Amino acid sequence: KNEKLFVQLLRYVWLELLDAKKYGIAYYSAFVGKPDIIEKPIFVGSVFYLRQQQVADHQIDAVRKYHFYQGKWQIHCDQQISRQRVNLNNFLHELDRVARTEFKLGRSIKPRFIDQAVLKAIDAGIAEYHIQEKKAQIDQIKIDFSDLDQIRANASKTRDSLLTDEEKQLEQAEAQEEVEKQADETVKVDNEYGLDENEMFFLTALLMQQPWQTYLKQHHLMASILMDNINEKLFDEFGDVVLENNEQDQPQVITDYVDDLKDMFLKG
Repeated sequence: KNEKLFVQLLRYVWLELLDAKKYGIAYYSAFVGKPDIIEKPIFVGSVFYLRQQQVADHQIDAVRKYHFYQGKWQIHCDQQISRQRVNLNNFLHELDRVARTEFKLGRSIKPRFIDQAVLKAIDAGIAEYHIQEKKAQIDQIKIDFSDLDQIRANASKTRDSLLTDEEKQLEQAEAQEEVEKQADETVKVDNEYGLDENEMFFLTALLMQQPWQTYLKQHHLMASILMDNINEKLFDEFGDVVLENNEQDQPQVITDYVDDLKDMFLKG
C-alpha cells in the first residue's frame, strides 16, 4: 500500500542481494541470469562488400558486447536462468512479507520457500534503509502549509473570474458527464469488491478449475486485462495480487489465497 516506501526498500535490499556472496550465495548468477556467449550471424539477408579489415568490438552496456570472430559475431550477454520469473516473484513476495511485519502495514501473508541467504539480505537491506532514513531526518526542512488552503481558494477565484460564460457552461457540462459516468459504473458493480460480470466469471472459473477460454473469446476479452483488474480491485483486501501466471504462462489463483477467495465468492 506504500509504494514510495517499497521502492526505497527494494533499492537497498537489491544492492544487498547483489553482494550476497558474503552470505554464501551468488544470487544474480544463480537465480536471475549468468554470462554466456552466443555465436550467430546478424544482418541476415543484407548484402555487404567483403574486404579484409579489423572489426572493432561494440560494447552496448556493462553486460552486452558484440565481438566479430572468424566471420561470425559473438554476442556476450546474460542468459536467463531457468525459473527466473518464479525466483524473482518469490523474492519480491518475501520482501513484501517481511516489510509488512517490520513496518506494520497491511495483513500478514504466508511465507514462501526461499534460500535463507536471501532472507538475510532482505533484513540487511531494511536495516540500511533505517540508517539512511535517520540520516535524512537530521537536516529535514520544515515547511509551513497553514496558508495553502487560502492560496488555493484565491487562485480558484482568480481563475473563475477569467473564464467566459461559454467556458463556464462547458466545464459544468463536463462535470455533469463525469457524475453520470460514475453513476453508470456504480450500476454495473454487482458485488462489494467492484468486480463486474466478466471478472466474476473469470475468477470463479479459475477457483473451480473450469474452462474459461471460450467465454473470453466470445466476449472479445483478454485474460491479462481481467487478471490486472481483479488484482487491483482485491488489493486492498489482501494487500497482494491474488492471480498470477504459472510456468506455462497461464493464469492461476495463488495457492495461499484460494480458500479465502472461495469463502468470499463461492459460498452462499
